[in-house]
Amino acid sequence: GDITMSKVHIALASYNYGYLLPELLDSLKAQTFQDFTVYVSYYGSTDNTLEVIQKYQKEMPLVINEYKDIVGVGPNLHDVVEFALKDNPDYIQILDCDDKVLPTFLEVSVERMGKGDVDWCVCWGQLFGGRTGSVHAIIEPLDKLLLHNNLHSWAMFKADVLRKHNYNPELDYIIDWDLWIRLHLAGYKGEIIEQELHLR
Repeated sequence: GDITMSKVHIALASYNYGYLLPELLDSLKAQTFQDFTVYVSYYGSTDNTLEVIQKYQKEMPLVINEYKDIVGVGPNLHDVVEFALKDNPDYIQILDCDDKVLPTFLEVSVERMGKGDVDWCVCWGQLFGGRTGSVHAIIEPLDKLLLHNNLHSWAMFKADVLRKHNYNPELDYIIDWDLWIRLHLAGYKGEIIEQELHLR
């Protein structure tokens, strides 16, 4: 089908993560929910990221953002979200390139978003790669959120939310924390999915 009609657009900002991307992309190929397209920006990368994503382009719906010689998480994340929004998805899923997801990761989030009463959702995670433990997000009042970020980077958002509030390209760290604060102030509502479907 026409990839621009996908329901979910997955935005990946990859900076020299060519060696880790196959694990993430393989975990996306294995999703029970397949109505998605992957969008990748790889600004500043000097490794084999482009070769890796070109190889996967033959195997899954994947669109590569034109390379810019800019280093920094902020511009990379901001631009890949803009890029993924262009084709009018219902939802944008943010993922870090050094993570991977379990097979029902997208299905569960899409089902939750489909109820129409939240602007974003984020599931729980587990640690992997020699580390063990769980990563459980919690939604807290603003005074607590301003002190520390207990939400995760791997959220699914209604596309319109990120149209109005994209990541700040000026920032190089605390980028998702900054976004969570702005979304909280703007009155958006989300929900934590209490299932460990994400591996980080």
